[in-house]
Amino acid sequence: MRPTIGVGVSLSIVALAFLGPATASGALLDLNRLHYPLVYAGAIQVDYYPNAGSTGEGLLTGVKSVTNPLVTVQLTDSDPGTTYMGSFSLQLEVVSGGADDGMIVAGGSHQLRVAYKPTPMSPEQVAFYSTTPLAFGYGPEDKFEFKFLQQGTTPLADDGETVAVILPANSIPNFSYPSFGSEFHNNANGESNTFLLPEPGTCALMALGVMAALRRRRSRR
Repeated sequence: MRPTIGVGVSLSIVALAFLGPATASGALLDLNRLHYPLVYAGAIQVDYYPNAGSTGEGLLTGVKSVTNPLVTVQLTDSDPGTTYMGSFSLQLEVVSGGADDGMIVAGGSHQLRVAYKPTPMSPEQVAFYSTTPLAFGYGPEDKFEFKFLQQGTTPLADDGETVAVILPANSIPNFSYPSFGSEFHNNANGESNTFLLPEPGTCALMALGVMAALRRRRSRR
């Protein structure tokens, strides 16, 4: 059972070895941001540096602007959202060049961290955290998409759940199907949506619930 928003986080580190040499990427992951809980952050600075990663590969980073340290947390689809002081950071090391251009490097520099302060005077509370990327995609809609393995139980996520990130670029040069051999940046005008992906069984149950509701409606006519 996921706890309500509060203070106290336990993190556990999961090995990257299962990724193998590199994890395939390139096509969009077809993520839908209409999943909850969801944390939105604006004013994201997106940078990519070839050959800057720990293994010599390219390093893609997304960091929230310190001039606007706010995030909005939505717990359900009917929740209008609450804005907190918070932070967003993401980095992913990818192959820079060749046929594997843009693939995740196993053992590279990877981290997702999203946090907020429940009250202005309280310490930051981690919402989502991972050093284990599961998938990475990018496409013509000027965005990057990520899946990470949640590490540790937080007020918004349980250990082992899948966390998704959609990171629109908003006019980064070469962002659509970029060449990871070339450096690119934006002007801190990016956005991020970080949220939990439901388990496949949960999706099936939701679909069955919708079908049952439709049958009940038809039977009343």
